[in-house]
Amino acid sequence: MNQCGIECTISDHFGIYSAYSIGSATLRVNDLANRFVNKVNFSKLDGIMLSTDLDTLVEGTDANKAMSNLVDAISGAIQCSTYRSHLNARNYRLKEWMTDSLLQSVRKRDRMFKKTHKLPENDPRKIEYKNYRNTLKAALRTAKRVFLTARLVAASGNIREQYKIIREKLNLPGKDVNILDKLMQISNNAPNTLNDYFVSVGAKTAQSVEHLKVYNDIPALAAENSFSLINTTIVELCGIIDDLNDHKASGADNISNKIIKRYKDLLLPILVRLFNLCMDNGVFPDTLKIAVVVPVFKSGSPVVVANYRPNVYCPLLPNYLKKYFIIKSYFICKITIF
Repeated sequence: MNQCGIECTISDHFGIYSAYSIGSATLRVNDLANRFVNKVNFSKLDGIMLSTDLDTLVEGTDANKAMSNLVDAISGAIQCSTYRSHLNARNYRLKEWMTDSLLQSVRKRDRMFKKTHKLPENDPRKIEYKNYRNTLKAALRTAKRVFLTARLVAASGNIREQYKIIREKLNLPGKDVNILDKLMQISNNAPNTLNDYFVSVGAKTAQSVEHLKVYNDIPALAAENSFSLINTTIVELCGIIDDLNDHKASGADNISNKIIKRYKDLLLPILVRLFNLCMDNGVFPDTLKIAVVVPVFKSGSPVVVANYRPNVYCPLLPNYLKKYFIIKSYFICKITIF
């Protein structure tokens, strides 16, 4: 794996953490084929979180240091509690539409085939196997059709998801999982080349629309040029945490919304203090500016960086701070305008 940090000039972020994994998609496919998954031992994680004195880690008035200590402590606890688990054959599903009864029928069909193969002169057993095989084939085809139809209905309005389902139904070839290897073979500096391209897209887009006339018909407001935000409370932050999606991917710190919700009672007072400290000092912690950028191939030549788009996995803790700021800003604007 190649990793690099770059200076981003399109925002106040000090750096973007770009992870470029050669053959990472292949690794995930192999893990799936070998039935390996990463799991968190929550019993162990509970013990680590409850035994860690988080209050002492966030003491002081330095918001950067306090938030960094908190994120490092939670990330370290998650890393210590994570293990690789092997799925047994009975709990493993290569196909989402495969039910338990169908899986048992498939295994019964395989056993019947072995018995028929051992005794090829046994015609009654051979006929029984063929009838069972044909019936099961029809049942599998029906189950798959019903499952895909339900997915198409659920994806109504999402053209990309519907196209993905249709490709799966027609067994069309997917994208090459080793596509990034081809780019790496051309240049050993591929991560930096991709980073330079991604951070230049905003500037190029702005230059392309400079000639357009923009009319700002915004009425003049009688408000001052500055405002202050009222400190957040545990009740407000608790509502923000409860409203966030549990299925969002975590960033480089591996702190997911599920983890935050699980230890909400433990973390709420600490997060309220840190968020208020950030607002009072006008500081956005550096540790929350780190994102994992994964290049995703679109189409065309795999050696052209313009044919990739960035897939960014940001930390989830800034979402709480961002949502709090949006709520407070909307409240201020509403009072000012109306």
